[in-house]
Amino acid sequence: MRAGHERIGFLRGPQSASTALHRERGFREMLDELGHPLAPELVLAGDFSHDTARAAMRELLDRPQPPSAVFCANDLTALGAVDGAISLGVRIPEDVWVVGYGPPPWHPRPPTARRSTSSSAPTDPR
Repeated sequence: MRAGHERIGFLRGPQSASTALHRERGFREMLDELGHPLAPELVLAGDFSHDTARAAMRELLDRPQPPSAVFCANDLTALGAVDGAISLGVRIPEDVWVVGYGPPPWHPRPPTARRSTSSSAPTDPR
């Protein structure tokens, strides 16, 4: 919001995963606190997979009013979203920002937010 984004998309995880539900709830609460509730048409279901996120991002960006930023429920989803954007010729971050919640299991130093075991607040990954 501070960067000027008014239309923010959300690629969520599977509704059967508690982590996906908690991340979605936290994201919605943060947007509500900022006075900018999440638009239902910018929320797409996902399954924490690259291919599903790639297709979902293409769907979001093909809309008449695409989002200028997309929050992804995990880093693998974010990677798929970036690939989906690039496949349409959309530039990251010049045309759309992509934010993931991580870390991916194979990455030794997480590139995005990480949840502390002692609280639900994201911590600095460094």
